[in-house]
Amino acid sequence: MEPTDSKARHRIYNTLTCVVHGLVGRETTVELHNDSYVTGIISNADGKMNIEMVNAQLTDGNDHSIRLSKFYVMGRKVRYVHIPEDVDVLRLIESQVGAPGSMRGRGRGRARGRGRGRGQSVREKIAVKREQQTLRRFQREKQEQLHQQRGSQAESQQQES
Repeated sequence: MEPTDSKARHRIYNTLTCVVHGLVGRETTVELHNDSYVTGIISNADGKMNIEMVNAQLTDGNDHSIRLSKFYVMGRKVRYVHIPEDVDVLRLIESQVGAPGSMRGRGRGRARGRGRGRGQSVREKIAVKREQQTLRRFQREKQEQLHQQRGSQAESQQQES
């Protein structure tokens, strides 16, 4: 379920809650602050790390287990979320947030007061600059190749005549 609130989207895409959001539909274990833990399938997660689980098994600090069809955990009660071993965390984050620089060209919303010149992060600026340098180098090399081809064609025509 995609967040509709802009604050929730910001929280998901700019914090590690995107990892929990990416684990929706997977079985995992969530440790709680009261030394209990829940194992089940995450059915929903939001920007405040509130987690809904189905087919859950709650185990308290004394190792007493209870089977529950649905379970809801408030985000402030979460201590740890165990990430399954078969999950590649980097790919999971990239799939949730997108590749770096993928948001380029979509604008930054409406203007909000006086700006402070922070349109892009430093990494995005560096990536854009490197991309531009690479394109310029490629264009230069292409022009040099064309110039050399024209020169060799002119020489071959002079030798023929």
